[in-house]
Amino acid sequence: MGLLFKEANKLAPILDEWLENLRIDLGVSALTYKRCLIYATPDGKGTAPHFDQNINFVLQLHGTKKWWIAPNSSVDNPLTRFTMGQEMDPELATYVESMPKEMPKNAKMFELKPGSVLFVPRGSWHSTEAEGDALSLNFTFSAPAWVDLFLAALRSRLVQSPDWRETASGVSGHFSRAEAEAKMNLLLSELIYDLPNWRAEDILSVTDPI
Repeated sequence: MGLLFKEANKLAPILDEWLENLRIDLGVSALTYKRCLIYATPDGKGTAPHFDQNINFVLQLHGTKKWWIAPNSSVDNPLTRFTMGQEMDPELATYVESMPKEMPKNAKMFELKPGSVLFVPRGSWHSTEAEGDALSLNFTFSAPAWVDLFLAALRSRLVQSPDWRETASGVSGHFSRAEAEAKMNLLLSELIYDLPNWRAEDILSVTDPI
């Protein structure tokens, strides 16, 4: 079995520094979940074809590991991981009709040896296999999408209102649902009135102040 050590950066402060420098160079949000993963993979083992929602840089430390990478023509900018042959995440299934059952024929193979660095773009199909025992260090960034930044700023704005902070009661009762819908419509009408005044700088000043 392969071993995965998560958040190795918590044990080595220099990795935290490198992660932050890489995040800034990438230009992604300060809300990005960044971490270092260490993969110890035995001979002949690896990962099944899948894609991730994160940006990944792989540094091969020991042994040889082969990577197959292919563009993803099934979905642009996925917000979650998916492995071939498994069920899709419920949200992913709302904007993807079907997934392939095998690695695309246009996949390219990259052979990583000690010192090799590989960039794996977000959402790209990839699979791996070790030749001999292999050890790699990954710099992984789960960066927010535009929708995440907007929702974060929206929440910070709405929590200032006692009406939006009120308990959402009556939403699951048959007899009180109409009253709950009326309450929500009133709140939405106030939001619709406020939204035209929003600007990108208002949103980004909340999520990524400069």
